[in-house]
Amino acid sequence: MTEPGTPVPVMAGSGQEADSGPVVVIEVGGRLPDGAAELPGVLSVRRDGEAQVVRVQAADADDVLRGLLAGGNEVRIVRVDRERAGSEGAS
Repeated sequence: MTEPGTPVPVMAGSGQEADSGPVVVIEVGGRLPDGAAELPGVLSVRRDGEAQVVRVQAADADDVLRGLLAGGNEVRIVRVDRERAGSEGAS
């Protein structure tokens, strides 16, 4: 099991850097759907305890949420929030 706060290697869907605009943090409980890291606008995915934290560009947050929820009943969206300045990678 990955330690809390440890980044999980992923291929970001957009390939754009976080400084290209506001970032939204989506905390997912349960199972992260296959291909979630490849959704357009996903900047990173990391495990934080029992949850996965998905960082996305704010402009793509709605589409990413729909993509995550399309993963089925095992996906639980725990929290959606704007990333605070200086909190990238914080747990």
